[in-house]
Amino acid sequence: MKPLVSVVIPAYQAQKTIGQAITSVVQQTHAQLQILVVVDAAKDETYTIAKEYSQIDSRINIIFSKKNRGVVRCRNIGMRLSKGKYIAFCDADDVWETKKIEKQLEKLITGRANICYGAFKYIGSELEWESKLVPLPKRLKIQRLYMSNPIALSSALLDKESLGLHYFESLPQPYIHEDYAYWIKLFKLPQTKAILESNSTTYIRQQPGSRSSNKILAAQSQYYILRNIAKLNKPKSYFYILTYFTIGLYKRGWNILK
Repeated sequence: MKPLVSVVIPAYQAQKTIGQAITSVVQQTHAQLQILVVVDAAKDETYTIAKEYSQIDSRINIIFSKKNRGVVRCRNIGMRLSKGKYIAFCDADDVWETKKIEKQLEKLITGRANICYGAFKYIGSELEWESKLVPLPKRLKIQRLYMSNPIALSSALLDKESLGLHYFESLPQPYIHEDYAYWIKLFKLPQTKAILESNSTTYIRQQPGSRSSNKILAAQSQYYILRNIAKLNKPKSYFYILTYFTIGLYKRGWNILK
């Protein structure tokens, strides 16, 4: 019997994209899925759209929070309710390739790994453009992770049984990139072994004006995480910030439209 994979989809004011995200998950060739859509006090039609999908597909569970809890707590709620041996995340504005889970499960099993990070492309907010595949390292140790975060959260698949259940931590304002802090925490575990699925798995939507598009805030957050989560000293943190900028420039040059 194929293993159950729990998929957590946090959603806030996502009426324009939530349907695409859910559709890409339910159309997976690996059908043994528990889909947890955590709607975070959305005031638009996000809940209504998600509810309509759940009435068609019994694998979809809707959790609605009347109080705005933020994406970190919503992901943690989904993880707490997850029943699968494996767990994946799909942001409400991202889209999966149809064979994403199938390919990554095979990689985890054959590679004896417990984290599979997938190759991905960027897409425009209105699907008006698509990048080439973003170049990713074939092997990933924590030292490489200090340089920058090559793992798009929506592209990852985790073996929850092997890793254990670990929750996201909120960062103090105004810092962002809780997912990066999460990977740092997981890669500090002695049992962690990560493997790349080099075929495209995910489309990451670029939203103009989002907090993650603020490069100064991103660099400040990177430094905070290196100092406070990774527990690196100042000289090492400064060194890795330089590599962060270098890799960022390389990725920016690679991000050419097809």
